[in-house]
Amino acid sequence: MPEPQNRDTSGRYLPGISGNPGGRPVGLSGLIREATDEGTELVDFMIGLFRGEHGEDLRMRADAATWLADRGYGKSTQTSVNGDDCARCAAFDAESSTAKEQLLEKVAQMRERMFPGLPSDQCACLPCYQAYKDSLEKNGEEK
Repeated sequence: MPEPQNRDTSGRYLPGISGNPGGRPVGLSGLIREATDEGTELVDFMIGLFRGEHGEDLRMRADAATWLADRGYGKSTQTSVNGDDCARCAAFDAESSTAKEQLLEKVAQMRERMFPGLPSDQCACLPCYQAYKDSLEKNGEEK
């Protein structure tokens, strides 16, 4: 059987060739917008997950926070839960230092809501946060 002209000998698509040349079906995004009140219902749903309105676990809430942040602020090239400079933050010039401070304050607020009481110098991944909570319980301290 001859190789298709849009693939190399290993079966991978050639550079500049799409595996889906027709793209997304026409009308799909319009249908989704119509069915979800221009996407408002999707955002409301994810905010409910983020706030734990139905007893969602911390992992699901963190995933909802990521979804909301990615769509609200764009996906970052580097994730930093401790407020360290990421590539996007480093690109801010002196005129936008206020915006950077505001962004870092929002990150700190979100971190405190998601990981209450966690020291700012400690990793905020879920296993580390659970270990932190376990150590507090073991020492009889409050969370």
